Amino acid sequence: MQDSTSETTSQTEDASVSINQISESSNKVATMLSSMQNILKSSHNGKIIAKNAQDKSKQTSLSISKLDSESDKIDEIIKIISQIAFQTNILSLNAAVEASTAGEVGKGFAVVLKK
Repeated sequence: MQDSTSETTSQTEDASVSINQISESSNKVATMLSSMQNILKSSHNGKIIAKNAQDKSKQTSLSISKLDSESDKIDEIIKIISQIAFQTNILSLNAAVEASTAGEVGKGFAVVLKK
């Protein structure tokens, strides 16, 4: 009977060691799963950040396109103003020439050139 008790004790000790090993393995698996969850959360956060960056990039691109369009409009307005100024200068010079060729009668037109 003592052999039977020794054998049962030995088997119980072996089972206890096996249970401890399984418990340690389970703890390692749980730790690895927790790490994987953290990695997945980080990956998800990275995707959100990348999506936000992509949206901001699109908004910036649209803003640049609008600025380019508005710049073209401003350029056209400046060209028109330059043309008007040029034509005004030509008319002024023409009035001065006419005033000088008119002699005494054209003295009143000489005021056009004074700035």
